[in-house]
Formats: sequence, structure tokens, C-alpha cells
Amino acid sequence: MIDKIAKILIEILDVEKSLTEVQKEQISYSLTAITNDLSKVIILFSVFSLLGLGMQFLAISVYSVLLRVIIGGHHFKSYWACFAFTSMYYALLMTAGRYDINGSMLTTAYTVFAVILIWLTPSTSRERASIRKYSATRYKIAVAILIVTYYIVHKLCADPITQLGLMTVIFQSIQLLIMKGVKTHEIKKNESICA
Repeated sequence: MIDKIAKILIEILDVEKSLTEVQKEQISYSLTAITNDLSKVIILFSVFSLLGLGMQFLAISVYSVLLRVIIGGHHFKSYWACFAFTSMYYALLMTAGRYDINGSMLTTAYTVFAVILIWLTPSTSRERASIRKYSATRYKIAVAILIVTYYIVHKLCADPITQLGLMTVIFQSIQLLIMKGVKTHEIKKNESICA
């Protein structure tokens, strides 16, 4: 349904027929992604607010969105699969955020996973590949700056909300590692079938 609405909006925007098919696909993909993400945020914010976790949810959302804009990530084929994964992601992050983790242990884990995140950036889906026009190096530099910023903010404030920023980097890294493993496995499986 959201895809149909996006296509109608594109036809309205393309009154002069000046958009190429690639531009239409990019706009359609962007509108669909924004609408899907917005609806998930509204639903999840409502649920977590009822549980008294609205601020934590908003903090994780900000940290995650800033990262995902730069690093990309995995995209599910269905809205509900994405919704289920997103719900689990937020619930796990909030659970992890409730623990006061030893400073040196957190710094060590953060450093290791930050390096992994920089290495895996950008993680681009087929749908988004045409949108990303800059080199991978620019994305790696941008995510490195963001990671350092999260760490500095946490060191200055050292509160549970800024710790969530560090945990978000760790969780994003784990997520991308798992997805890279799955993609590598699928590629090897397809190569063995074709051989």
C-alpha cells in the first residue's frame, strides 16, 4: 500500500515528465523507507512510553538513525519482519543499557566494535546502491567522526543515555557482522550450486 502511495506521489511530482526512471525509483524507495520508519517509530515509541522507557527509546532512535544514514545496513523484504527485528533490537539495547558496565570493559568493547563498524561501512542494499554516490572512504571517515563524537559525549556526561550511544555502536557492529556472514554464506552456497 505504501509503495502505491509513493508511486502516486511521484506521478504528481513529475508533472513536467522530467524525472528519469532511476530518479523515480530513488524517490519511491526513499518515500517508502521514510513512511515505513516513521510508522514503526510512532508505534514503538507509544509502546515503550507506556512501559516508562520513552526517553531511552528516543535516545536509541537518534543514535541509530545517525549511524544508519551513514553506514546503511540490512533491509528486510517485508514490513512486519522489519518491525519484529526493530522491536527486538530496541528491547535488547534497552535491556543492555540498564546495566552499569565497567568503564574499561565498555571502552575496550566499544573500540573493538567501532573498528569493525568502520571496516564494514558502507553496508549497502541493492535498492540503495544507486543512491550512494560517494566513495566508501567518505562513509568510513564520517562514521569514524560520529563514533568518536559518541565516545566524547559519553566521557563528558557519563550517564545511562550516553552509554546507550556506545551500546548502539556495539549492536550495529554485531548486526552488520551477522548480515555479512549471512551474505557470505549465501554467496558461497550459490557458487557451489552453480559449480
